[in-house]
Amino acid sequence: MGAHGIDQQALAEMSRAYAPRDIRGVGVWDDGDRLLKAYAIAAPADWPDHALLERARVLAVAQSALDAELGGTGLGAALVHRGADGDYVVVMNWTTGFMTRLTTFTGPRADPGALRQTSLGVGPCLWELAVIGHERESFHRHIVIGRDVDAWRSDLLAGSA
Repeated sequence: MGAHGIDQQALAEMSRAYAPRDIRGVGVWDDGDRLLKAYAIAAPADWPDHALLERARVLAVAQSALDAELGGTGLGAALVHRGADGDYVVVMNWTTGFMTRLTTFTGPRADPGALRQTSLGVGPCLWELAVIGHERESFHRHIVIGRDVDAWRSDLLAGSA
């Protein structure tokens, strides 16, 4: 351990293991009552397949309906992350009072039917936070200041992190 209890070895291992992942908007999931900007995150040659994207859509839409009952605004984002250790779906819904509700589902790679909600306390990873940061800026710029749902809807992040 280094100064302040910082684990320098763990940080060095993380740095060596890091590889950028591609982030692409895969559309807007519209269930008639709510809009979710959908993203895929993965290593360049390891994109989520149709079955994972469809299962993620079903989970995200259902979670958004639940969040709406708790004060949701009807706007949010869904991140489908094909990770090295499993598949993840992160659902973020904007609620009243400038807050979000964040729910994560995870399961083994290539088994979309096994995705289950994680325990409380599990947070987004480095790559997922890149999308969440963009979504914060997009919501602020297009909804809070601009009041323009169409501009917000079309503002999808693309690139790598």
